[in-house]
Amino acid sequence: MQSNGHAFPWRTLLLLFLLVTSALLSILSALVLALVGIVEYSHDAALSLRAFSLGSSLAFLGLLLVPPIFYGLRKMLGYPERGVKLNLPLWLLIPIALLWIGSLLLGQWLIGQKGLISLLFPPLGIPAAALPVGMLILIAVADIPLGPRWRAWGAFGLGMTVAPFVLVLIELTLFAAIGAVLVLYLAVAHPEVLSALLEAVNSPIVSVDLLTEHLAPYLLQPTVLIGSLFVVAGIVPVLEELIKPVGLWLFAARLETPSQGFALGALSGAGYALVESLPIASEIDNTWGGVLFARFGTSLMHILSSGLVGWGFLKARQSHRKRYLLGGYGLAVTLHGTWNAISVLAVTGALTEIREEVIASPDRTIAAIAALGLLMIVLLLVLRKINRRLRSEPSPAETPPQ
Repeated sequence: MQSNGHAFPWRTLLLLFLLVTSALLSILSALVLALVGIVEYSHDAALSLRAFSLGSSLAFLGLLLVPPIFYGLRKMLGYPERGVKLNLPLWLLIPIALLWIGSLLLGQWLIGQKGLISLLFPPLGIPAAALPVGMLILIAVADIPLGPRWRAWGAFGLGMTVAPFVLVLIELTLFAAIGAVLVLYLAVAHPEVLSALLEAVNSPIVSVDLLTEHLAPYLLQPTVLIGSLFVVAGIVPVLEELIKPVGLWLFAARLETPSQGFALGALSGAGYALVESLPIASEIDNTWGGVLFARFGTSLMHILSSGLVGWGFLKARQSHRKRYLLGGYGLAVTLHGTWNAISVLAVTGALTEIREEVIASPDRTIAAIAALGLLMIVLLLVLRKINRRLRSEPSPAETPPQ
């Protein structure tokens, strides 16, 4: 341990407090859910499995926060740190991918099983959600100098904690306002539909199919579709690409090269992508494996877009040209918005299957899914190309740890 005479690191202390609090809440929530799973197993096996699955995911998140807490404490105590570089061989992607596919297949098979063997399902959500994020991290930041371990793990941890919390608050407020406007519209223009919806919501068993059947005629109106695209493919990407790279913003003062900006932005985006995927892995239905397979593309989009924001910010600071920041952020928003827009078109295509008045044929759903697949392949190639170019940058000079 060493004392370097610097001012007390209040910001590090605050970040440590946030990380420790998040880890404790995750572990405590996991214990509560485990207790619920045990109590409900003999009464409601499906509820019990959901509780065990979500509890496993929360416990995993809590454990993932241990490394940033550990390295943050080392910084607080004044221990020196060396720079870190992820230089694992890329051939490791093959066994990781095989493990991921195996977890998806095994989990999908276990969903249809009864009895004690079904208890093997809950922990499978962890590799099903985490392994693709791990593969993408390896592709994105391999051989790029990340700086001190506290900085790299801190960016990842903040992406798992602060970014989702802030964005959930903002987006819940946004969608609550939109919902209030929709309810007001139905109350004035179509009170019978609002009455039917309230009756369906207040029934002992809420039927998603029934709610969809009532709402589909209005959700498929051109005005509503345009509004949905404006929000989901416009406002949401603008907000998320500002907040998602929170680890980048908090460590930006110590970053020196665009490659470091890209790497820390990608790590922050990876943390956010993982937190999005793990709750989905706790949903037990026949689409479980397919949805988690598709999450690979969504995680890729989050990691690449946040990396572009980080690259643009550091490039702009290095060159004193703001156009790089606007360009990186603009590319990230465009990428995110395009992904969301195609996803909305896929959903609207599925909604038309319950309507006789088809305004978008089922072929459009297939086309939208194919477009997402093609976009995913292109983005994966772009991510690999960016990594190969950025890791050839000269390594930054050794600096005091952040």
